[in-house]
Amino acid sequence: MKPKLYPQKPQYIVDDQGKRKGVIFDIHHFEKFLEEVEDLYFGTLAEKEFNKYSKATMKHDDVKKLIKTAKRKN
Repeated sequence: MKPKLYPQKPQYIVDDQGKRKGVIFDIHHFEKFLEEVEDLYFGTLAEKEFNKYSKATMKHDDVKKLIKTAKRKN
């Protein structure tokens, strides 16, 4: 089962026709959501950088450098 990212249901801002135009989240849950997105994004970047190298193993310090480099690029 997937972990639930939204412990509460979002509230929607709608226009006169009832179309959703915005969303309201509790700030605490929104910040946690952003952290999760950043972790996924930077993890993907680190994995791409890692896959550029042909070696099957790398030193821990080298992996940390790759992650720092990926974060600086963005």
